[in-house]
Amino acid sequence: MKHLFIFILIVMNQALWAAPFLNEFDGVRPTGMGNAFIALADDANALWYNPAGLAQIEGAHVNVFNFILGADSSDTLNRIKNALFKGDSDHLVREDKQFLRFNFLPSFIAPHFGVSLFSQTRGYFDLSDLENSGLQAHAFHDQGLIAGGAVSLNDYLSLGISVRAFYRASVELDLTAQEIIDQYGLDALNLVDNIYQELSNRAGHGYGFGLNAGLRIKVPIKSSGKTGPSLFLAATAEDIGNTTFRAMGDSLAPTPIQQSLNFGSALIYPFSKRWQWSFTADVRRVLEPTDVIKLLHLGTELKHSVFGIRAGANQGYLAYGFSIEFPPHTRLHFSSYGVELGNKRWEKEQRWYLLQLNIGFNPN
Repeated sequence: MKHLFIFILIVMNQALWAAPFLNEFDGVRPTGMGNAFIALADDANALWYNPAGLAQIEGAHVNVFNFILGADSSDTLNRIKNALFKGDSDHLVREDKQFLRFNFLPSFIAPHFGVSLFSQTRGYFDLSDLENSGLQAHAFHDQGLIAGGAVSLNDYLSLGISVRAFYRASVELDLTAQEIIDQYGLDALNLVDNIYQELSNRAGHGYGFGLNAGLRIKVPIKSSGKTGPSLFLAATAEDIGNTTFRAMGDSLAPTPIQQSLNFGSALIYPFSKRWQWSFTADVRRVLEPTDVIKLLHLGTELKHSVFGIRAGANQGYLAYGFSIEFPPHTRLHFSSYGVELGNKRWEKEQRWYLLQLNIGFNPN
């Protein structure tokens, strides 16, 4: 397993899409709400979810140390800790299933504008049943910059775009049991011994540019009070025209990112100066030929100026999360959500956990 460890470190450090990752970026606060965030989009996540949301940002926000760690279990975290601090690299990756994620996103967010450097890595490995089910190894690493801007045409309509320029290194390996036998013989352990070479042979390296656009509409609601509810509708187009990559040297080009169309709604009720309750619903990647449950995202959030709690449904599975804020310099977010890895509803759930630490000047 040393070769596999070496491969992961190489990819994570210099540059590590795939079937388990339908979205380019999943924010910690949004995933706690079932990933239904397109119409809410009121913080730095708007750069990724809906750039039109930048029009509602108030004040300047500098996120200096913005770090996200993701894993599938405490066992994975222990394996990472033991590899880093005890030198136990042989047991870093289970011969089972494993999800790893790392993001570093320093950014500057202001009214109508946002920009962020980003380094993000995701890896999903399934070596649980090589002789029967085959193998899945999907991983990517992006390094680049994303910038977005928004304009308010009137009190009810905002439009926005975001552009990202980035380098991607990716591996997409999905072998059936028969393919494993044909390439490595009847002994599936031969694949484990040679997986570093196999992943290296299929790695893609290249540069690409992605374009997202969004709109956000405020629907007038009559209210007798000063702090009545607000209803928002939104739509986004991601990776317009497909995001393709130019290969580096003799390497393969990473797989293009297909364009997608998404719709969202949000009912926001600020029932005091410090309290806000939101209900959100998104239908994401509506052009995908898949079960509607896999496209549906529902969420709710009760937010105070110093903490928040959230819950929802992501692809039919429970999602939940919370945040603690220490104004004006620190925010801590946690979320857990289920992801459908199968081809139909409620077939193959994988639960993931995310933790975000954001330190800066009025971080957002």
